[in-house]
Amino acid sequence: MNIGTTSDGPLLTELLKVMEFSNTWSKEKRLMVGRLCLLSVCVHGLHHGSRIPLSSAKRVLDPVTFEKYMWGRVAFSCLVDSVKVVDYEKDSYTIHGFIHAMLIWVYESVPGLG
Repeated sequence: MNIGTTSDGPLLTELLKVMEFSNTWSKEKRLMVGRLCLLSVCVHGLHHGSRIPLSSAKRVLDPVTFEKYMWGRVAFSCLVDSVKVVDYEKDSYTIHGFIHAMLIWVYESVPGLG
């Protein structure tokens, strides 16, 4: 995929570039790229300029293990860890992880928002 040497997985922007020329690849390899996109966007909730953790990215190599892995727990851990380090004195901050879980909690907890 021409990503280079790094201790982390690919960026979402790199994966999107790969999708442009991967239509000649086998179905299994294209599914791996799709799973990496899922990890970046849905599980880890990363900015397009942030790399997927290598430990997660390696799991796309075995599709059966990938499907059975507890991604909900990983996403929730990412979310909790990013909330723990938020500096509330700043004007804005970024939260990583399965942000939809946080939004559901906010909508259910704060009357008038939902």
